[in-house]
Amino acid sequence: ALGAEPLLRVLPGRGAPDERAVDELAEACLRARRGVIVAGPAPMTQSAACGDLFALSRATGFPLFPEAASQLRFAPVGERGGAVHCDGFDGFLRSRAFREAAAPDLVIQIGAAPTSSAIDGWLEAHPRAPRWVVAAHGIPDPWNRAAAVVQADPGLTARLLVARIAARGAAAAEVREWAGRFEQAQAVAWAEVDAAVDEQARATAAMTEAAAVRATLARAPRGSVLALGNSLPIREVDALCRGEAADVLVWSQRGVNGIDGLLAGAAGAARAGHATTLLLGDVSALHDAGGLGAARGLEAPFVAVVLHNGGGRIFDQLAIGARPDLEEHLHHFTTPHDLSLEPVARLHGHRFVAAPDVAALTAALDEAHRQPGATLIEARVAPGSAAELSLRIARRVDAGFTRRPQLLQPVTR
Repeated sequence: ALGAEPLLRVLPGRGAPDERAVDELAEACLRARRGVIVAGPAPMTQSAACGDLFALSRATGFPLFPEAASQLRFAPVGERGGAVHCDGFDGFLRSRAFREAAAPDLVIQIGAAPTSSAIDGWLEAHPRAPRWVVAAHGIPDPWNRAAAVVQADPGLTARLLVARIAARGAAAAEVREWAGRFEQAQAVAWAEVDAAVDEQARATAAMTEAAAVRATLARAPRGSVLALGNSLPIREVDALCRGEAADVLVWSQRGVNGIDGLLAGAAGAARAGHATTLLLGDVSALHDAGGLGAARGLEAPFVAVVLHNGGGRIFDQLAIGARPDLEEHLHHFTTPHDLSLEPVARLHGHRFVAAPDVAALTAALDEAHRQPGATLIEARVAPGSAAELSLRIARRVDAGFTRRPQLLQPVTR
């Protein structure tokens, strides 16, 4: 019924947050015993606020879930300064047993709504936990479930919150216990993710998406820009890559349908003088093939790595992919093809490299990063490797938690 739930409160500021909003959120942090900070996609300029946002995690004791595009995930380890940096959230939050046992009593969302369906599923499982959104502009609450939106600079807001919280002393023992639960869960999840990746690599002669994604991040130059395509790439980085995998700023954009203008947009980052690595899918690359024209005449290295899996393979992992009765129609969504992007790259005068395995991909990346201008690398991967790995990881993580039942005990006090 209309009015059965409280309406969303928007607390606007002009750069600086509303003082009453800061006071109210600080009090909520001090009352909470099972809080968490979720960092969604943010512009590269938010990298300047990393210190303040890590300080908020330290002051509250709350674990921080940094998505790949948040600018917090790949921040140097030295900047974290004791913050509970849970970059393995995708692994442990996909475990239904862990998700149900770990019930938050406060969620602070920094920036845009999370990309991760694992975080979304966890928050949906605990709808009573109040969620505060802190964002520079807009109302990034697509679920219409936020308790309040603080429209202000996230870094400044965090700094003001820390000043109020720190004056009240150290975090409670229950908060430290809560954060410790996530640190243990993360250790289990990453161990099982690594084991699943190795297991899959031994089982196939073809290059897997996991191997291609990890190689691309490992070879990204220090301090460069990592541009992440939507659909699978940005989610695979969340699922497979620790924060120590790279030292980069992350560029991302949603576009109208998630795949619009990725090549052209990332080329714009390189046009500004940033060495740039773009990781995107084959359908996204074909959709914006004309965008390679924007990469002509670049003085900085621009390396576009296309994960060529023969179509839009994220649909293998969505609800339609799990419906046997719809299997014969799945190709309408995955749009399978066997097209090469080499003619498109050559049309615009760019270098092109076909990388059939990890060794070839690594060599191509190193060579491309050493010279100005654009290089398009086509990494051919097994079509079903992403979906197969996702299932393999889920099974292994669940088994890992079964061996550690203490991590599945409900945390509600």
